[in-house]
Amino acid sequence: GEVVFPDEWATEVTERFGHTPELAESARRVAGYTAEDWRQILEDERSIATRLAAVMATGAPPESTAAMDLAEEHRNGLRRWFFDCTPELHVAFAAMFETDAPIRASFEGVAAGLTDYLGRAIIASAKRAEGLRGAG
Repeated sequence: GEVVFPDEWATEVTERFGHTPELAESARRVAGYTAEDWRQILEDERSIATRLAAVMATGAPPESTAAMDLAEEHRNGLRRWFFDCTPELHVAFAAMFETDAPIRASFEGVAAGLTDYLGRAIIASAKRAEGLRGAG
């Protein structure tokens, strides 16, 4: 079966980020993606979600290094496939995950509470990145 880009997601992103060069960049790149590319993107996402759920199951907080590292891996996936996702933009995306039903459903399908856990890990990871930048 053909893997298609979730329309709700595209709409939501456009509503929030439609004016940004990041979205234009994302649309340009996505236009060239094959079904194989989408399979890889979804596989990467699923892999991160599954590993994050395992970290969450150990009782580790989303501010733990293991959770933050997976949040960072998630950001790098966005950078690889869609646009140059800065930690700041990633935090904006985390806010979107909270309110977007299809995205929530996909994370909650992996583990209950995973959407919020990822959101908090993203925020912690962004703060960590800020700290690293500030230390320079």
